[in-house]
Amino acid sequence: FDNKVLIDDLDYTIARTDRIGIIGKNGMGKSTLIKILNGEILPDSGHIEIGETVKIGCFSQDDSHMHPDMRAIDYVKEESDYITTADGTKITASQMCEKFLFNSTMQYSFIGNLSGGERRRLHLLRTLMLAPNVLLLDEPTNDLDIATLNILEDYLDEFNGIVITVSHDRYFLDQVVNRIFEIHNKKLKTYNGNYSDFIKASAIEKELELKKFEDQQKDIKKQEESIERLKAFGREKHLKRARSKEKALAKVDVLDKPEA
Repeated sequence: FDNKVLIDDLDYTIARTDRIGIIGKNGMGKSTLIKILNGEILPDSGHIEIGETVKIGCFSQDDSHMHPDMRAIDYVKEESDYITTADGTKITASQMCEKFLFNSTMQYSFIGNLSGGERRRLHLLRTLMLAPNVLLLDEPTNDLDIATLNILEDYLDEFNGIVITVSHDRYFLDQVVNRIFEIHNKKLKTYNGNYSDFIKASAIEKELELKKFEDQQKDIKKQEESIERLKAFGREKHLKRARSKEKALAKVDVLDKPEA
């Protein structure tokens, strides 16, 4: 995107039980991946296969579609008048509003009169009214108060579908996800477990990578010292061995030092 490769060589089949947390530094392509999954933009290469029964709901950071002159309840009903739970119970838009802390008075407030956090909560509520079986969440904890976060976590506990979320909130990731996608250096690596599990696995992985790098550096230094000793003898047979070692050393794929 914009002549910049964000993620290269990604191949993954999402399972029905997946609850994925996408992490990485800013600018690594996390939100872009959410937009690709939501069909908002197309990948430069490759393709995404979406099953016929998949129904995607996306809670993004963009709320520009929310008209300030629309009442909160009408905004929710524009998506659906009710949702049906797994046990067949119907929950009306108004009841869902109550669940998400919009009382009968607030439901008839104009969106333009709501605070930034209230608009985020309303946007989240409308996304859930779609009754998706795949839920995409882009930084869902931004601007949400503790009470709303608790409601969201409770909802996700009962949600019988796939969750894919971008978040910097470690506690939220620990509570919600069972798999981590880390985007780093244009690659996506997967880890089983929540964020705390990722931290442990990543630390072990980095320790092994550092040892591999240090062992290679020691071997390279040893070979270089051997070459210098052979050259110091000055005889043709020693110089020939030195040249042979130099050629072999030049073919070594030198590892980069792992980031701290």
